[in-house]
Amino acid sequence: MAARRRVRRRHPITRKLLQHWADPDRDNRVLFCQREAAETAIFLTEVAGRTHGYADWRTRLEPGNAAHNAGLPRMALKMATGSGKTVVMAMLIAWQTLNKVQSSRDARFTNRFLVVAPGITIKDRLRVLLPGDAENYYDLRDLIPADLKGGLDHARIVITNYHAFQLKDAKEIRGVAKNTRLLLKGDRREDAFKETPRAMVSRVLRDLGVTGPDKQQILVFSDEAHHCYQDKPLPADTKSTLTAEEKDANEEARLWFTGLQAVAKHVGIKQIFDLSATPFYLAGSGYNEGYIFPWTVSDFSLMDAIESGIVKVPRTPVDDDAAHPLVTYLRLWDFVGAKLPKRAAKGKVDNWIPEPEFEGALRSLHRSYTRAFQHWETSLQQHGETPPVFIVVCPNTVVSKLVYDWIAGEEVERDGEIVAHKPGNLELLSNVVDGKPLDRPRTILIDSAQLERGEAIKADFRQALGPEIAAFKAEYRRRNPGADIEKITDEDLLREVMNTVGKKGKLGEQIRCVVSVSMLTEGWDTNTVTHILGIRAFRSQLL
Repeated sequence: MAARRRVRRRHPITRKLLQHWADPDRDNRVLFCQREAAETAIFLTEVAGRTHGYADWRTRLEPGNAAHNAGLPRMALKMATGSGKTVVMAMLIAWQTLNKVQSSRDARFTNRFLVVAPGITIKDRLRVLLPGDAENYYDLRDLIPADLKGGLDHARIVITNYHAFQLKDAKEIRGVAKNTRLLLKGDRREDAFKETPRAMVSRVLRDLGVTGPDKQQILVFSDEAHHCYQDKPLPADTKSTLTAEEKDANEEARLWFTGLQAVAKHVGIKQIFDLSATPFYLAGSGYNEGYIFPWTVSDFSLMDAIESGIVKVPRTPVDDDAAHPLVTYLRLWDFVGAKLPKRAAKGKVDNWIPEPEFEGALRSLHRSYTRAFQHWETSLQQHGETPPVFIVVCPNTVVSKLVYDWIAGEEVERDGEIVAHKPGNLELLSNVVDGKPLDRPRTILIDSAQLERGEAIKADFRQALGPEIAAFKAEYRRRNPGADIEKITDEDLLREVMNTVGKKGKLGEQIRCVVSVSMLTEGWDTNTVTHILGIRAFRSQLL
């Protein structure tokens, strides 16, 4: 409280925001964990080392940032998934912008922001940070007092995914053979046909207005920031033991980190706020797995969130009647992982039947889901609530397609023609009822890892998703009269469906089941998820 009193005397804008967020009579309460994270960032910026009697805690971050981040000014806020990281970002954007408007020469503040996400899905979801968005959090969550709202118009915000940091090839060199390109490059260190880091920064930040007479450093938010870390040289014998997934994670982390380094070099970064439920080093990073980032300054853990009732725990299968002493459903991957088709499976897998343990887990969760669904039908549907959501997370696209067909049903072909529709094995999740496909599917199939990169859907997935794509395009046309439906790609549409699962009035509102690859690794979440089945080598105790 003493720290807050000092802030109140010296900074009226900050004082007003803190009072507004803490107001006990608010209809739309700001959660205590959200306030704690934001207030920690504010204290370290405005009070620590700047007010008599308060130590400069920022100096404790400098050794960690020097050793791990090549001096980048990172500060991590650890917040459990579902506790409102995006709300905290909005609070900090408002605090910085409004103070900058009030005190334009105060170097502690800026109104230029770069928000970096791990993929397109989260990037799309973060559009609520844009003051002009119809569902922006500043209005929706009542984060700014009425008399200060006009100041937010001065905020300049770019939201991107870290893939944008990839240096692009010049148009002239695209499609040119690798050897020809090497000959053209000669012995020059720099590739004249590849974008320079400075040009990349200009491209990514072109809407920020970071050049000109009012040039100023920017503030960066890294969402799911555990995917961003500096390379640590690995011994030769260790490199060979890394899995393909770990090597990919290191490549992605390197691209994200070097992209921020380029921004710092060519524009200047005032502060980087890392937001993550797990600001730890990943396996294969060169550091001990689970080693918390030394620049972490606040911690709201998953157990805290569960005990506070902020985050609920979805159901996982539990009614195990196996004769052996092991808990089958708790260690499902150990029982079925080696028996599932691999990503490189050749041709179509016909007449697939899940392993007994796998099928038992699916049916166990469906029984529990049925009870949740009946409660929704009788008590919640009449109030406009969306149905509960069942998620199955698979190890690869081959397995996800097989699981999808088993759950949702499939087309029966003879001589290249569709002669019937086979219903799925889980009644409430089947897309085929009374031998006919539903106009609005209950279950969808998503390869979220592929969608995150913005790649085109592969031919086999496009074929598998044909009915869903047609149904949702029709739905989009009904809800948006006059819209040019041809400009919406299948990938855009499916990403929007995935983003809006469980959201009233949106394309994904009536989805009951999502069968996916990598769904839970990138922060995807929705408030209506009640059941999760992970058919992967998850290491999480929760799963």
